[in-house]
Amino acid sequence: MDPLGSIKEVFIVIVLILMNGLLAMLEMALVSARKSRLEQLADEGSSKAAYILKLAQEPTEFLSTVQIGITLVGIGTGVYSGAMLAAPLEGLLREISVLRPYAGVVSYTFVVALVTYLSLILGELIPKKMALNNPEKVAMSFAGFIKVIITAFKPLTVFLSVSTRFLLKALGLKPSDEPPVTEEEVRVLLEQGRLHGVFNVGEQKMIENVFELDDLRVSEIMTPRTKITWLDVNDPLYKHLEVIAEKQYSCYVVAEEDLEHVLGVVYTKRFLADVLGATGASMRSSVQQPLYVPEGMYTQKLLDMFKDTRIKVALVMDEFGGLAGMVTLRDIIEHLVGDLPSYDEEFKQEIVEREDGSWLVDGLLPISEFKDFLDLDELPLEEKTGFNTVAGFVVTNIGHIPTAGNYFLWNGYRFEVVDMDGTRIDKILVEKLPEAEAAETDAKDQ
Repeated sequence: MDPLGSIKEVFIVIVLILMNGLLAMLEMALVSARKSRLEQLADEGSSKAAYILKLAQEPTEFLSTVQIGITLVGIGTGVYSGAMLAAPLEGLLREISVLRPYAGVVSYTFVVALVTYLSLILGELIPKKMALNNPEKVAMSFAGFIKVIITAFKPLTVFLSVSTRFLLKALGLKPSDEPPVTEEEVRVLLEQGRLHGVFNVGEQKMIENVFELDDLRVSEIMTPRTKITWLDVNDPLYKHLEVIAEKQYSCYVVAEEDLEHVLGVVYTKRFLADVLGATGASMRSSVQQPLYVPEGMYTQKLLDMFKDTRIKVALVMDEFGGLAGMVTLRDIIEHLVGDLPSYDEEFKQEIVEREDGSWLVDGLLPISEFKDFLDLDELPLEEKTGFNTVAGFVVTNIGHIPTAGNYFLWNGYRFEVVDMDGTRIDKILVEKLPEAEAAETDAKDQ
């Protein structure tokens, strides 16, 4: 057996494995490269970044080239290692009397196992890990090599591409219409960015709130009818001014006698300007028409309507045509960025943590904010009944208009009504049960 020949054969196999690793690394680098980073580098004048960006936007040709290369290298590695390395090893094993009958099988099995191991480590895992650490830099470093292999394999990639399209058409299969990036993938990237310090929690939450606009109904962010401050058009001017001075809102619902007869809305600035600057101006003459929208409308659509019409207020109507609540542009903004303080407004906490660890919750707290606070995806009967506040959640689960002291247990929590405002729940005490008691409660619910 020629020692130099064996070393040469081993060297060739290792080179083939490393070639496989290079192709795998380039494939991973291109797939993982951030297009935003490549665009930035291309704008700064990097021709390599511009070329890699073009490939990333239309990766089919490059990925086909890589797959062809990996396949050919894999075939070459398998054939060469089996033919050229197993034979010398078999000769060595035949000199051992115990192994002589099995020398062929043992040598071939050992060579295959060793080459497979090296292919996984040097040809897949390590190169891909290197690519993931800095995909843009790796891809740009080998931009010239990528151009060469794409050109070299172009006839073969064209032939395979035509063959693939023909077979797909023959089988009646069409290209997927799935978007290149899904909302869930963006959420995962946001979470990863937060964990690595790219985003803070507030930025992540704000972007996620933007995604919710398409799924959030206006009834979930509206000011409910019971909390609307309204002006009676028949009241004298001084009463209107008293309410405006006390509440200091930017707009008010205007009705005649009650909220069953809504006339529209009045904007405080416009009304005061009319009163101070025009003789004989009245509340009725200052009324303007808001948008009228159904409870089931999604918030994103309402936001688009606000932008198109330049109207900043919408009255939400129930299925019977009655007033259900009011939504302003400010309500949508507050859903995105959190509560915004008004001028001279006293801060009011809707969830107050007590010394014993329980929470005192305002009954009119939107259910979406309550779920975020407890980190819950869904509450019982939410889909069926469509309640929008914590008070609605409590009434649904108790089954009747409660009185102070009524409570129920769910999911390891105790919900107790502690204060009523007439028939409306004003405050709820939420207490997390001890683990043993919570487990017993869950067992009873099953």
